[in-house]
Amino acid sequence: MGIALKIVEKTARDLGISARDIKAMLDFHSVSLTGNTVCLHDESGVPLRRLGVGSARLLVAGLQRKASKQSTMLIADELEYGLEPHRIIRLLDSLGAKESKPPIQVFIATHSPVVLRELSGDQIAVLKPLTDKHEVRIPGSSDEIQGTLRLYPEAFLAVSIMVCEGATAYLPTIRGLREFITDQGNKSLIVLVKSGR
Repeated sequence: MGIALKIVEKTARDLGISARDIKAMLDFHSVSLTGNTVCLHDESGVPLRRLGVGSARLLVAGLQRKASKQSTMLIADELEYGLEPHRIIRLLDSLGAKESKPPIQVFIATHSPVVLRELSGDQIAVLKPLTDKHEVRIPGSSDEIQGTLRLYPEAFLAVSIMVCEGATAYLPTIRGLREFITDQGNKSLIVLVKSGR
């Protein structure tokens, strides 16, 4: 049991979660004496189940990585839920996003530009709905794709995109066009302002 607790403690520390001197103790706030009565507590005696949503998800994903020899796949829906941008980056790093040979296969559904910015184009699959099926597109890892991914990750999340040249192109006219489109019940568009080079 002590080894398992040390693994949890080290994983929490590596991921920036404040939980030291972890112990398995009775949870006196539990309504009944069931399997949920014994849980992990931090050094102050606070149950780890009281961690925020983001911290709990971060810890579980980190522990999943530690158990990757027994489990070869992780599925995460809305990976960014409950996490600040710097913690999203830490979670992706802990799952092996920057490693040439990741230790575990991870399937993530996301709507976060922060997640996309941290990945390479060949790690992303864009699903395009067609009439009777979905088409999967892998953007690839060319310099042009990587540049767009770093500067404008929202482009990979949008249904419609209008690209303007120069910061002055983002005028009230374009904002008005976006508002008109959505007022008509159509999907919104994203305006990306590209600085001239």
